[in-house]
Amino acid sequence: MSALDSRALTYLDCYGQRFSTPGQVRYAITGPLAARLRVDDQPYLLQVADQQAAEPQQHDIEVRYENGAFTAVPPELAISAGDVVLWHAAQAATPPYAVWGEGEDGSFSSTSLQAEAVYSHAFGSAGDVEWTDMNQSGVGGLIRVHDLDATDRDACERWGRVLCEGAVVVVERDRVDLPELEIVTGQTVFFAVTQSSGMTVTDATLAIPVR
Repeated sequence: MSALDSRALTYLDCYGQRFSTPGQVRYAITGPLAARLRVDDQPYLLQVADQQAAEPQQHDIEVRYENGAFTAVPPELAISAGDVVLWHAAQAATPPYAVWGEGEDGSFSSTSLQAEAVYSHAFGSAGDVEWTDMNQSGVGGLIRVHDLDATDRDACERWGRVLCEGAVVVVERDRVDLPELEIVTGQTVFFAVTQSSGMTVTDATLAIPVR
């Protein structure tokens, strides 16, 4: 089962970033180490235009791993200022990856969540998961994941509804609005980082940096 760790995204994770300023955004999809060192080029492009729609839009980019390299589908995307781009891998066999780049708003990276970033993780097994920031900002929390009672029909129906809802944890600098959260197995938690100098959402048992 994939661990909770925004530094190394898997098919159970998504990474989202809002782009507020018109201009070009160049980015790369690489392994986590290459992202931290920024040793690769940035072959993918977002064209951010002046805001067009009344409400911000979400755009999805699929991450694929083909012939020993990560690719973005589509490789180029036109969006409007204020829109959010969400990266995800559809295949379980996709190796851990990171998304990083730079644009008019500055640099961004899934390995170091800053302003207007979102990291989500689907919790596939029951248990308590303590999470922390490996960049040592002091933020953290606890996710309690409960199994479903499959013999309870009403509980099964509630479980189906809850899975569609997800849960949101908001992080602003050194403040977490839900330091403790209870969810059901299979539910997704969205960590919305409104402002940070650069943090991670990482299972506290993973006490060493990604190599």
